Amino acid sequence: MKHLLWIILFIPNLLPAQQIPDFQTTIYFEDTLGHKDSIIIGYDENETQNFINPNFGEVDITNVPWDSMFEVRVMPAIANDVKQSKKQIEYYMCDNTTSNYNWVVFTIGIRLKTSYSPL
Repeated sequence: MKHLLWIILFIPNLLPAQQIPDFQTTIYFEDTLGHKDSIIIGYDENETQNFINPNFGEVDITNVPWDSMFEVRVMPAIANDVKQSKKQIEYYMCDNTTSNYNWVVFTIGIRLKTSYSPL
């Protein structure tokens, strides 16, 4: 029994750890015929990578074919290297030095494909 307890206690340490962001929310989309899809966007101060960070569960699906009816993906808003995912966690400082300017930093773009409009 002691060996079984030892294995059960350390199984979570063998699995890859996934960080939980400070904030995340799911955005749901639906087209005219009722096809549904969603994306997850969020914020975390520990986000340091450019776009795809496996530590937060982000997966690069750029080369995965689009669904034939309806699909939504998240990608960088201004992208030289266009990578696509279903989840995006970002970090941008929102302090007084940047809020005094009359410009907005766009970080996340939403791209969708549908055969049936409107959404």
